[in-house]
Amino acid sequence: MRSTCAHHLMPIHGQAYIGVLPSPEGKIIGLSKYDRIVEYFCARLQIQEELVSQIGNYIVDATAPKGLAIRISAVHMCRTHRGVRASEQSRMINSAFFGEMLHNQDLKNEFLHEALALERRIGA
Repeated sequence: MRSTCAHHLMPIHGQAYIGVLPSPEGKIIGLSKYDRIVEYFCARLQIQEELVSQIGNYIVDATAPKGLAIRISAVHMCRTHRGVRASEQSRMINSAFFGEMLHNQDLKNEFLHEALALERRIGA
C-alpha cells in the first residue's frame, strides 16, 4: 500500500493484510476488490490509525462478513527523512478487528500469525 501522511505530507508505504470470514448471508467479492478498496482509501491524505478502520468499516458494510481483520505495517517517510531519521525497519503497525475476528482470540491469533509470517517472507 502507498499513501501520503495527512500530518506531514510525506509518503507512507507498506503492506496491508486482510483476513475475512465470509458469512452465508453476506456477499463474496473478488480478491482484487480488496486491493482496490485499500488503494481507494490510500489515495487520500491519511493517518494510518484511521486507515485500518476506514478499510474495515467499508468491507463490513459492503459484504457483511462473519469476521474481518485488517493489519497495516508501513514505513512513514516523516520518520525516515526528517526528525529522528529512523531506519526503514522502523514501521508503524495498526490492526482492526470486526465480528468473530474481534471476539474470538484463536481466530485473531491465527490472523496475526499468518500476517507476521507473510511479512517475514516478503522481507518487510
